[in-house]
Amino acid sequence: MSDDNMERYYAANTAHYDTGLMRIGCTEKQALAYAAYFRKFRSVYYQKIEQASQLLDRSSEGPIRILDVGCGLGEDIHALDQMLSQAEFVGVEISSTAVEICERSKSDNMKFFCGELSNLPEPPQSFDLIINFCVLEHVSSPIDILQHCEHFLKKQGVIISVVPNHLYSWSWHLPQYLVMKLLGKDVLTHSVRTRIMQMAFQQLDLHVLHYDVFGFRPPQPFFCQIPERLLAGTLKNMEAIGEALSHTFFRPYLYLELFVCSKRSMSDMKTLRREVFVDSNDISAAWGLLAVPYFVYWWIMTILSAAKRAFRGISKGHG
Repeated sequence: MSDDNMERYYAANTAHYDTGLMRIGCTEKQALAYAAYFRKFRSVYYQKIEQASQLLDRSSEGPIRILDVGCGLGEDIHALDQMLSQAEFVGVEISSTAVEICERSKSDNMKFFCGELSNLPEPPQSFDLIINFCVLEHVSSPIDILQHCEHFLKKQGVIISVVPNHLYSWSWHLPQYLVMKLLGKDVLTHSVRTRIMQMAFQQLDLHVLHYDVFGFRPPQPFFCQIPERLLAGTLKNMEAIGEALSHTFFRPYLYLELFVCSKRSMSDMKTLRREVFVDSNDISAAWGLLAVPYFVYWWIMTILSAAKRAFRGISKGHG
């Protein structure tokens, strides 16, 4: 997003839900439900951060220092402040509107900086843990951001990056993309290819200690079709579907990719890593049956939408 777009976004989202959904037909209640559903993905993110904090070198006294790149309204910083004891937080964000909101509710152990990460007034190697949630897909050069992160990271520190999975776009949106292609429309995605992330880590000599894929997020227009009286039940079912898919061969196609990286090599941290991160990659095809109704519904809705669009085009042509 450009700086102007970010200012408009945060000015309209002080309640922290996507008002853009209301422009495509969602009611405010549906938009709030969507935001709450999306926010649950962050619980996985927080869990990984809490686990990663155990990898940090605690030989030196004092609180761990955490840098949140693209901190937005400071939601993650406040959540982690409740989870981690003795931590200092620095949030960097390009939106002055968002930083103003952060400043109103900050604690003594929090600082917020408005501007580019490259201009952050902190010395090199000053952070134990650097985090970024769905930021790299919005910048022109993810490797530049990661390079600045590496610059501010202590030798024993850890970087945690979460980005939308590019495979998710082609799996959950496949019907929509096929229709768009057939209609000659451009297909845009907000994601970072896994190989680009891996290439960036390799160039910066960062070692991937842990990798995970998580989160079931149906396309946004799907939420506009859910009657408000059915929202609670539908969202509960979606959580069950997401859990089911995480145990099937669909797991690599879930919504978010998470990378835990360090300057220390895997051999140096092999034992500690195995103790801290528990990989849950058990696969069962039976779980996938729970997701079948969703795929059937999505294909039918997409085909009907395309048929309506084609019919309107034909009607206008005859008119």
